[in-house]
Amino acid sequence: MTKIDIAKVADEGKLRAQVLQGDNFVDAKASGQTEMVGQLLGPLSPRDVSSNPINHSSRNRAPPTTCLTIFTKPGPSVADYNEDIPIPVIAQEQSKYEGQLVVVIGKDAKNVKEEDALDYVGAYMVGNDVSASLVSPAILGAADDLELKALVNVEVRQQTNTSDLYLGVRNLIAFCS
Repeated sequence: MTKIDIAKVADEGKLRAQVLQGDNFVDAKASGQTEMVGQLLGPLSPRDVSSNPINHSSRNRAPPTTCLTIFTKPGPSVADYNEDIPIPVIAQEQSKYEGQLVVVIGKDAKNVKEEDALDYVGAYMVGNDVSASLVSPAILGAADDLELKALVNVEVRQQTNTSDLYLGVRNLIAFCS
C-alpha cells in the first residue's frame, strides 16, 4: 500500500478530490467528476474523549479508566489545515499543546460492536485541538501503531504512539456508539 501525505500534496497545489453529491458526506454519492482542492478544511461538530491516557509511557502513569468522559467542542473551535492559531499574549505562557489522534466517524453509528467499529471510520486526522490534516483510513488501517508528534514552532512538545493508548480506535467507536 502506498502512503501519501495528503497535506504535502495539498501544499504543492496538486490535490484533487472526487466531487460528491448529497446533503451530507455520510450519504453522498460519487459524481464521477474531480476538482482541485483549494484548502483542506477541518471537520465540524467535534466530539472529544477524555480519560484515554497513554499507558506505560504516560507522564502521569494513570491507570486504565473504566468510564470515559465524552464532551463536545463547538464547530468554530476547529481550524482548517495550516490555519494560524491565534493565542492571546496573556495566555501564551500557559498554553498547552497536545497531539491527538482524531477519528472522524464516516456514517451514522449506534450500538457498534468492537469488531465492526473500523467500518465506521471516515478518516483519521492528527490534531492539536484546533488544527488537523485528514488521512484516509485506507492508508492508516486500524491506526493501532501510529507515531503522534506535536510540534509548536518546530519544537517537539509531545511524541508517542497510538499503540500506547489504553483504549484503541475500535474500543472508542464502540463506546461512543
